[in-house]
Amino acid sequence: MALDIPLNQSTRILRYHLCSDCWEGLCEIGRNRQAQTLSVSCQTDACPNRGMVSVQYVEGREREARIWRRNARKYLAKELSWINPLPKRNQAQLLQAMGYY
Repeated sequence: MALDIPLNQSTRILRYHLCSDCWEGLCEIGRNRQAQTLSVSCQTDACPNRGMVSVQYVEGREREARIWRRNARKYLAKELSWINPLPKRNQAQLLQAMGYY
């Protein structure tokens, strides 16, 4: 679905806004010089493109998600053994674990 925006705002919107559904960039698909509008759509095929959000909003949400992920790893590390990686081992320890020594 294409969104019609005024031509005088088109550069700013294309640069600082993303698709609200998939957070991909917007691209120009057509111009109407008589109505002074520009049609924009999402770069992703088959995306419904129901609107747009600012790049600042997307970066804020991604920052928030990284904080939630870090906190989840921190608090669940004792209960879930697969969260903490195995300690680094040298070559001799690896060979011993495989049964060569």
